[in-house]
Amino acid sequence: MITAENGRQAIEMVTLEKPQMLLLDVMMPELSGYDVCEHLREHHSKTELPIIMLSALTQMQDRIKGFDVGANDYLAKPFNKDEITARIRAYIDAHLTEREREQNAVLQKEIHRREQAEAGLIEAQNRLLSLLDSVPESIICVNESGRIRYANDACGNLFNLQPEQIERHMLEDFLITPLPDASSSKGHYSGNLNFRVSGITTQIQTDVFVLPESSGIDTVLLLSTSEDMPTKRVGILENAIQALADYAYDGSQSYLEDLRGLGGEFSRMADKLDHDKPNKADMLRETLVTVMVGTLDFWQKETGKNKFALAEESGLWRVYLDRSTLQTRTLDKYLQVETLPKSPRWRTVLKTIDYVLEKCPNTSAEHSEIKAQRERLQTLITR
Repeated sequence: MITAENGRQAIEMVTLEKPQMLLLDVMMPELSGYDVCEHLREHHSKTELPIIMLSALTQMQDRIKGFDVGANDYLAKPFNKDEITARIRAYIDAHLTEREREQNAVLQKEIHRREQAEAGLIEAQNRLLSLLDSVPESIICVNESGRIRYANDACGNLFNLQPEQIERHMLEDFLITPLPDASSSKGHYSGNLNFRVSGITTQIQTDVFVLPESSGIDTVLLLSTSEDMPTKRVGILENAIQALADYAYDGSQSYLEDLRGLGGEFSRMADKLDHDKPNKADMLRETLVTVMVGTLDFWQKETGKNKFALAEESGLWRVYLDRSTLQTRTLDKYLQVETLPKSPRWRTVLKTIDYVLEKCPNTSAEHSEIKAQRERLQTLITR
């Protein structure tokens, strides 16, 4: 329990200590309990910070005024010790329950956002990797959990299955030999592996290589049933797959140039992507909204504070009262593509992300993801 000597000190302590609830005397020096309560309600809801007002003022208008400025409860002095203890316990329990509910809601929202982002990336990568359907070599792309992310037409012909059927399986459903650790062989393994083909164990010459974590694909297998694949061809296919995976994630023109530099069918792939690439402005707007929503969720999870606190403390967004309700209408417009201004305030967005990253320093995956999204947004803006 922490005590304050006056109203101003009470406000400062609430800001610094973030108490679970507040017992507030009406008669205090400098600021009255009514003034303190009214000020705190501009930043904290009744569930975020329960306030019980205590006073020797027992007139009905005194009680009404207490509730009008935002008090959860009002007790007249002298009060019963057991009664006030029971009320404190009830409000703290309700506060903790509500906080847990809000944290669960934020967590579920973050999980949903991550699932949508991952699904979008997978869809984009599969759409780009489908350009490899014309390649005669059998190709399998696998994620870190061992699930097959992509199989081309040649792979379907090899296993006598549609590529879509193969993509519903784990690699271990086809590969009998333990997957070699390509990372221990300078990122590349070449040799014979045993696969299950139509129920029969079949030895197949296989090249295995790993891609950077940022690509979203962990391992790629190139299968050859006729003769050893030329080393040069293996290198070209490896570079092509990495360029396509990275282009799906980043959208950078440099990856198309890498693909074009491989020549032949890969140059034609790059030309097709250049022709069909999404509008830069649309990519910018979608990326901006994604990173703003993610940044706000991260702020709320790490600090326990809402968007009003972020706007006010950062000084980057306007907060004002409308019919006794706090509003951040400008900030809100940046949380949906449909309401995003035609000429967004890019610098303000980047400063907001930087502010949150600075105020919430940690090494969590969420922090790293927000930082990566910020770098991607900066790249799109300056491109």
